[in-house]
Amino acid sequence: MLITRIELQNTKSYLDDAVTFAEGTNAICGENGAGKSTLLEAIGFTLFDYLPYTQADFVREGEKTATIAVSFVSNRDGREYQVVRRCGGSSDYYVYDPEIGARVVGGKTDVLDWLKEHLGVEPSTDLTALFRDAVGVPQGLLTAAFLQIPSQRKPIFDRLLQVDEYEQIWKTLRETLRHLEDKIAESEKTIARLETQVERLPDLRQRAETLRADVVQIETRLVDLQAHLHEATAHRESLEATKKELDDLTQKVETLTARLEGIGEQLAAAEKALAQAEAAQATVEASRPGYEAYEAAQVALATLEEDRRRRDELQKELASNEKSLALAQERVKDLEADLQEIEQAQEQMESLRPHVKRQAELEAALERAREQVRALETAQAQAAERQKRLDDLQARLAAVEAGLAEADRVEAELRQAQTQLKATQETLTALTSERAALGAEMERLREQTRALETAAEYPEGEAVVCPVCEQPLTPEHRADLLARNRAQLDELRARDETLAAEIAAADERGSALEGQIQTLNAQLRDLPRPA
Repeated sequence: MLITRIELQNTKSYLDDAVTFAEGTNAICGENGAGKSTLLEAIGFTLFDYLPYTQADFVREGEKTATIAVSFVSNRDGREYQVVRRCGGSSDYYVYDPEIGARVVGGKTDVLDWLKEHLGVEPSTDLTALFRDAVGVPQGLLTAAFLQIPSQRKPIFDRLLQVDEYEQIWKTLRETLRHLEDKIAESEKTIARLETQVERLPDLRQRAETLRADVVQIETRLVDLQAHLHEATAHRESLEATKKELDDLTQKVETLTARLEGIGEQLAAAEKALAQAEAAQATVEASRPGYEAYEAAQVALATLEEDRRRRDELQKELASNEKSLALAQERVKDLEADLQEIEQAQEQMESLRPHVKRQAELEAALERAREQVRALETAQAQAAERQKRLDDLQARLAAVEAGLAEADRVEAELRQAQTQLKATQETLTALTSERAALGAEMERLREQTRALETAAEYPEGEAVVCPVCEQPLTPEHRADLLARNRAQLDELRARDETLAAEIAAADERGSALEGQIQTLNAQLRDLPRPA
C-alpha cells in the first residue's frame, strides 16, 4: 500500500489542510505541537480503527465534526482509493473510488473487511493491535514490548506473528494426516482384496472377450438408434415451430378482437357526442335573432356614451378658456406697470454708468483676494492633515516597536518552553524505559524467589540445584538468596514508586508546557512582525 495524501478538516490543530506523500521514505518534521503525531493518529484511526483517546478529543476545539480522508494505492488491484471517516457530532465511514466517482463500500464492519483485503492481511487479523504494536509504535516505546515480562510479552507477539493461526493450521493438518493414514489403511485393504481377485483373472479375461463382442453389437445398435433419434428430433422441432406460429396467430386474433371492441365503444361515444352537438346547434339557431338585437343595442349604447363624454370635455374646455382669458387681462395690466418701471430704471442707469467701471475693478480685486484666502486655507488644512497623519504614524510606530519587543520576549519564552518540553519528553521516555526494565528485573527476581521457595519442598537427601548459580543448593544458601532477593525487591519497589511519581510529574509538566506553548503561539500570532 502506498499512502498518497491525507486531508484533515477540523482535526485537532488542523482546520482544513492536506498533506501529500511521495514514493519511498517521507520525513515529517516540525515544532512541538505542529501536528506531526496527528498525521500518524489520522492514519491509524482511518485505516486501522485505532485511536489512543476518545473521538471527541480528536475534534478541533470549537468545532462539532472532524473529517479525515486518506488516499492510497491498493496492493491488490493497483488503483487509488480514498477512505473517509467522520467523528464527533456526526459519524460516517466509507471507501470512495475517484475513478468512478462513487462509494465502494460503507459501514465500519464492511470497510474494515475491505481494508484487510486490500492491505494484504488475513481476514482474522486485528487491525487495531497490528497498528498499536507494530505499525504506529511511538519512537520512545519501540523496545518497550521486549522489556515486559513473558506473560505480558507473549500475547503481543502472538498476535503479530499469528501464532493462533499457525496452531489452527497445525490442528487442521493433523486432521488431514489422520485422514491420510485412514486412507492408506483402506488402500492396503483394497490391495489385499484385489490380490485375491487377481487369482480369478484368466476367467475374467475370457468373460471380458465375450463382453467386448456384446459391446460391438450394442454399439452398432446404438448407431441405428441415434440416427432414428436424430430424425425424431428434427420432426419434433418442426412441430414446435408450427405450434409457435399457431400461438402467435391466436394471440394476434385476440389482440384484434380487443381492438375491435374498443373501436365499437369509441363509435358509440362519438355518435352520442354528435347527437349532443346537433341539439346544441339547434339551440344556437333558435336564439340567434335575439342575440343580434342585443348586439345592436350594445353598439347604440356605446355611441351615446361616447357623445356624452365629448360633451363633458367641451364644457370643461370652455370653462378653462374663460379662466385663461381673465388671467391674461390681469397679466396685461401688470406688464404695463412693469414697462413704466423699466423706463424709470433706464433713466437711473444712464446716470450711474460712470460708476460701473470702478465697480467692476473693485469686484475683480475682491475675487483675487478671495482666491488667495481660499489657497491659504487649503494649505493650512493640508498642513493640519499631514501633521495629524504624522502623529498617527508616530503613535503606530511606537505601538509596533512595543509589539516587536513583546514578540521577541514571547518568542524567547516560547523557545525556552519548547526546549523544556523536549527535555521533559526525553526524560519521560527515559523514565518509561527504565520502569519497564525495572519491571522485567522485578519479575525475574520474583521467578527466582518462587523457584527458591519451591526448592524447599524437595524430599530430604535429594540433590537440589540452585536456580541462580546452578550449584548444589544448601538451606543456608537458599536463605541467603531469599533474603537478598526480598531486599532487592523492596529496593526495586521503592524505585518503581519513585519512577511512577517522577513519570506522573513529568507528564504533568509536559501537559503544562504544551498548554503554555499553545498560549504563547496564540499570543505570537496576534503580535506584529518586523515586516
